Amino acid sequence: MDTRENTCLEEVPGDVLVDIFCRLPMKTLVQCRGVCKEWRDLLSGPIFVSFHLSRSVTALLTGASPDCLFFEHLSREDNVMVTKLGMEFDFNGAASLNGLICSWNHGEKRVLVSNPIIGKRITLPESQTEHCISHCKPMLRIGISPKTGLYKVLKIQARRESRSKTKCAAEICTLGVGAVTWRNIADVPQKVLFCSTLDGTVFNGAFHFILTQDSPELNDYICSFDFDSEEFQSNLELPRLPFDNVEWPEWLGLGALTDCLCVSNINGLGDGNPDIEVWVMKEYGVTESWTKVFALENPMESLWTPRDFKIIKYKENEEIIYFIDDNIFSCDLKNKNCRFLETTGIHSRFSALLYVPSFVWLEDVEVGESSIEIE
Repeated sequence: MDTRENTCLEEVPGDVLVDIFCRLPMKTLVQCRGVCKEWRDLLSGPIFVSFHLSRSVTALLTGASPDCLFFEHLSREDNVMVTKLGMEFDFNGAASLNGLICSWNHGEKRVLVSNPIIGKRITLPESQTEHCISHCKPMLRIGISPKTGLYKVLKIQARRESRSKTKCAAEICTLGVGAVTWRNIADVPQKVLFCSTLDGTVFNGAFHFILTQDSPELNDYICSFDFDSEEFQSNLELPRLPFDNVEWPEWLGLGALTDCLCVSNINGLGDGNPDIEVWVMKEYGVTESWTKVFALENPMESLWTPRDFKIIKYKENEEIIYFIDDNIFSCDLKNKNCRFLETTGIHSRFSALLYVPSFVWLEDVEVGESSIEIE
């Protein structure tokens, strides 16, 4: 019987198997990897990994403590499904792309790259930047070069030049081309670390973030770091936001929505009746193309000092599901009714990260002297 079953399975075309597996829930897929070597090889192969990533939807990685990591995703009925992942994770400076996460291990002063879905993690070599300020955590971002398809990690950190002067220094390393080494980046915007409370986003092959100005007479703008040229650029203007937000730059957020760069803006905090506006840049690089796509009035009860706002799912003119201040809400954009989505098994979240689950891994990264450590 086993022989006949194996024969039948072997007769199924590979592309059909890939399509079948891509329709399974992530938790089931992880279990399937352990069934047999053939399935594990298929689910680790580039064809399946690429196809699965193209169909994967945005979810959340959340934590109630460093050793308690949860993967939260939506069912077809938009219920919040929770899976506890079996690995410790540090949210310090964490950033995610295509299922890979880079984060900062403060104790060891090292950068980690992990995929919590498959439970793999690597520790990158120590940085070559001298005189770094030890109590200042770096800003980390992981990106991919559109030209080469290689993943890169960007690290920006404060460096002390003298007793009274500090400077922002940036380094980058490429993963998957042999021994990992850090390279210095020139012409770093010197206010970038003051924007570390802003998530920013990787879009169009570049990491985008909002750079704030010291004077209200100067306009804030969007700065970017191109993962191909490995250069900083400052050439995108923000939409014309309400004036009262100038004094609260930490309540601006960047992201991507409907394949466009987007800005989230929280207004009305002073009168206790806040609302959230979301704008998209319909034509990249064209300031006049900024368009407000929706606004949420008082998106949750007793919202006063919001610390976070993340869009998990968006159906144009229909529905938005978002994460704000440790809770997940759904809002009907037609009648403006918002409802709290209950999450079973999680009582509080100390941190959350937008996450697109995948089986992407860095199999070609070289292990050796002055290279990385793999767990």
